[in-house]
Amino acid sequence: MKLLRSLFLPVLITLFLSENITAQEKENIPARTLVHLLDYIAQDYDSAINNGEIKNENEYSELLDFITTLKGLGHNLPFKTKKDSINLFRGISKLSYRVASKKASNQIKTIADSLKKLVLQTTPIPISPPVWPDISKGKSLYRNYCMSCHGKNGEGDGSLSTELNPKPTSWYSAVEGPVNIFYSIRHFTFFFNDLHIYN
Repeated sequence: MKLLRSLFLPVLITLFLSENITAQEKENIPARTLVHLLDYIAQDYDSAINNGEIKNENEYSELLDFITTLKGLGHNLPFKTKKDSINLFRGISKLSYRVASKKASNQIKTIADSLKKLVLQTTPIPISPPVWPDISKGKSLYRNYCMSCHGKNGEGDGSLSTELNPKPTSWYSAVEGPVNIFYSIRHFTFFFNDLHIYN
């Protein structure tokens, strides 16, 4: 399994930090980022809240920030109908209320999953890369932008990992499959877009 992921990670890095990002890819950044944040909220809620109480203040604060970000991203989505847009904002409001009220994680996951489904079904998010990846470039990008936190082999043990809260993800953990890695890397590329990685 570790060998498979060690081969797979450079390909993903290359796909998502590619200089050859298209205009369509840039247009889909808000939708993909929104899906990633919903996935993150659904998965990490339990690390922030336990039995209606805040377990980790940093994680909880981050969840609230992400929900604010969701609201902003929703205004930039190319929905096919006004009804889809209304349903998204109703869902985000429900999610916001339940997170603020520290409701059970199954409620958070249900709403987040339904919102992800809505966005994936009603916006033109591509499911394949626009260009074939260059593995050597992926390895170089990983070394430059990922290794200091995630470590040489993606195990979450990089040189900066001890200073971070929460700790960096290990790509070998049970919850990290290709789809989660995909969204994590995609979100990372959008965050660093202002640093001109694409140029």
